[in-house]
Amino acid sequence: MADNLTAATPNFISEIFYLCDALAHYGYLRTIQTYEDFGKHADELQRHHDTMNGDRSWVGVRSANLPS
Repeated sequence: MADNLTAATPNFISEIFYLCDALAHYGYLRTIQTYEDFGKHADELQRHHDTMNGDRSWVGVRSANLPS
């Protein structure tokens, strides 16, 4: 009965394909996605900064809640 159980020989091409697929998924493609997300976040921060500096109506206004 032990003679009937033989391990399948690995297919080199299939193994290389799956290794390359995993490398692309976890390495290169993830790096690109992280870089693009960082760029979007930087754009959002720049818009927020421009909005704060564009609206200067608050400059020189004293708040009523501050002690004299």
